[in-house]
Amino acid sequence: SSSVIAITNDGPKGPAMIAKEGTLKIALQKKSLILAMSASATKFWTLNTWDKLKLPKPFSIIHVSFCGPYNNTANIDVFNNYLTDHQIKIDAIADENI
Repeated sequence: SSSVIAITNDGPKGPAMIAKEGTLKIALQKKSLILAMSASATKFWTLNTWDKLKLPKPFSIIHVSFCGPYNNTANIDVFNNYLTDHQIKIDAIADENI
């Protein structure tokens, strides 16, 4: 049997867009498959929170994307680059469809 676990990797307090090393280490120890998942809306409100949470506006288009598997290195900088590159790609797709 397998399980799916979704984690907001920058944690509940941030800093925003910076993954926590502990989640990466646990995933690697458990030999888990790591896939980045992002969503971006064409129209949204940005809340005044530490992570600038974006709430989609009604009738906006929401793009959801999954990235290929992470290459399983324990280097947190490489992991952050993997996540950041994926987010940049999904943001570009949303920007093209505004």
